[in-house]
Order: sequence, then structure tokens, then C-alpha cells
Amino acid sequence: MIRIFGYSIMIIMIVSVVTNAQPRRTPTEKAAALKEQLNLTDEQTSKVDSIYTAADKKFQEAFQGNFDRTKFRAIMDSTNIEIGKLLTDSQKDAFTKLIEERRNRMRRDNPNNNSN
Repeated sequence: MIRIFGYSIMIIMIVSVVTNAQPRRTPTEKAAALKEQLNLTDEQTSKVDSIYTAADKKFQEAFQGNFDRTKFRAIMDSTNIEIGKLLTDSQKDAFTKLIEERRNRMRRDNPNNNSN
């Protein structure tokens, strides 16, 4: 009886973790979200999708081995720079704010994160 109870608790915990995990967004979903947030044109959105797709491949390659925060950061920074080149001045301002909000959210959600 105790064993069944233990297994039940374990299953409940696993289901809880799985249902609370956020699914990873595809490059197309990221581009669509950015289109909405920055009011991108269809041409800009298509180019952003291509940039995110290339970055996604780089991330996959980088994470084949051990996790390296500096590689992750370099890929993310170069991706943001490439996207920034496509934007108007007002879109760049909004994009910069979005990036800063993400960084602040990551810092807040992960107090053990010592990155800048």
C-alpha cells in the first residue's frame, strides 16, 4: 500500500513538472511574436525568421557538447545585432527594450545567474 502511495506521489510530481514546462518556440513562432511586438513588415518578418532559423542551428550545434554560457551569449548577441540591422529606428528602440526586459526577467527568475 505504501509503495502504491509513493508511486502515485511520484507520478503526480512528474505530471506537474511536465505540464508546467514551457514548450520551446520555433524560429517561425519567435518571428511572428516579434512581428506583433514591433509591427514588422512581412519582408522584415521573413528575414527575422531566417535569422532565428540560422541561430537555432547554431544553438543546436553548440549544445551537442557541454553547455557553454559564453557560446550561448555570443550566438544570442549576434542574432540580436542581425535583427537590429533590419529595423527602423523606432523598432530598434522597442527591440532594445524587449531584450532588456528578457534579461531582467532571466535575472529575476534565476537568482543564481551571475551573468550581466
